[in-house]
Amino acid sequence: SGASQSYGYVQHVEHMGGYISSDTLDFEPRKVALFFNQDIYITGYGAIIKSTDFGKNWIYTDASGDFFTDITYHRPTATWWTCGYNGSILISKDNGMHWEHYRNGNQILAKRYRLKSIIAVGDYVYAGGDNGAILQLNNDNFRSIHINSTSDINFLYPFSQNKILVGGVDGLV
Repeated sequence: SGASQSYGYVQHVEHMGGYISSDTLDFEPRKVALFFNQDIYITGYGAIIKSTDFGKNWIYTDASGDFFTDITYHRPTATWWTCGYNGSILISKDNGMHWEHYRNGNQILAKRYRLKSIIAVGDYVYAGGDNGAILQLNNDNFRSIHINSTSDINFLYPFSQNKILVGGVDGLV
C-alpha cells in the first residue's frame, strides 16, 4: 500500500490473514511479485526492492528513474524485465540487482507508451499500457503490436506457450 510517491508500507500476514508485522518503505509500492517460491520483488515509484528470505530483509536494487509498475522473469534468457509508467523498460541479468535501460522512459517518444504490465511468454516478453499499447520484446529489439482498441491495458497474463490474455478498462479482454 502507498500513501504518496515517497511513502508506503508492506504488511506481513499469516495464511489466515492475521497480522504479523509491517515494513515502512520510502517509496510508493505498485506491485508485489513472488518468484521461485521465495524471492519477492516490489516495484514502485523510483525503486525496486527484493527479498530472498520471504520478506524478512529487503535489498534496494539500482533501478531508478520511473514509476515501475510490473516485473517479470524470462526463463529462456535468464533475464528480469521491468516496465515503468513513463515508458521505461529495464533489463537485469543478475537476478534483479543491477538494471540497464532497454528503453529509456525519459525520451519523448518513449513516454507515449505509459506501460502498466509486463509478462514473459515463450520466446518473448510483452509490455502493455495506455491506449491499447502492446510491445513485443526480446534481447535484441522490440516491435509494437496494434490491437483494435484504444482502451488502457491494465494486465497481461500468460494464456499458453504462444498466447497472452490482455485485459483492461471498458471490458477489454
